[in-house]
Amino acid sequence: MEPVHITGMGLITSIGNNREAVTQSLREMKHGIDFHPELQGDDSPVKLAGTVKEFNLESSDPEDWTYPKEYRVPRPILRSFSPHVLYAWCALKQAIEDANLTEDEVQDPDSGMYTSSGGSMRSIHKHFEKMDARGVMACNPLAIVASIAGTLSFNLVAALGIRGSSTGLVSACASSGHALGMALDEIRLGRQKRMIVIG
Repeated sequence: MEPVHITGMGLITSIGNNREAVTQSLREMKHGIDFHPELQGDDSPVKLAGTVKEFNLESSDPEDWTYPKEYRVPRPILRSFSPHVLYAWCALKQAIEDANLTEDEVQDPDSGMYTSSGGSMRSIHKHFEKMDARGVMACNPLAIVASIAGTLSFNLVAALGIRGSSTGLVSACASSGHALGMALDEIRLGRQKRMIVIG
């Protein structure tokens, strides 16, 4: 079989927000575990989690979020994001730049995108809480788009104008591996020339 090459990479993680930072953390054996603000209540037996630095996404309103300026998301696009979609957006921007892809190449029908996510339980919970407290009319019309399992796929495909093969995979901890493997198949079978994979 023809070899398939990874030409670009982007990372937003608890041990760094780009390839250089993650590589340095791994070499120095640094972890990203910290006290998570939302876990500090008496009702939570777990206090620690892998935390992403340089981002404050605690508000349920995306317009109140703070994150690195180089990843600015236009307001109409940001409104339907949940936190993990923003992380994916930032990593995706890095990967596209790293691969030196033009907008035309990203939007070429020979370019596809496979994503992997279980959605945002946090966002779903917050939307249900609001709806329970204030009634159905208080629910954000973009709540479903921001929360359910396909949110990575349809938000990012629409935002970037992807016209090739796209789908969102949900298979628990194996999701990212499945997305990568299926993207590899798309290229090896000649159905796509390039695939963007988000996990």
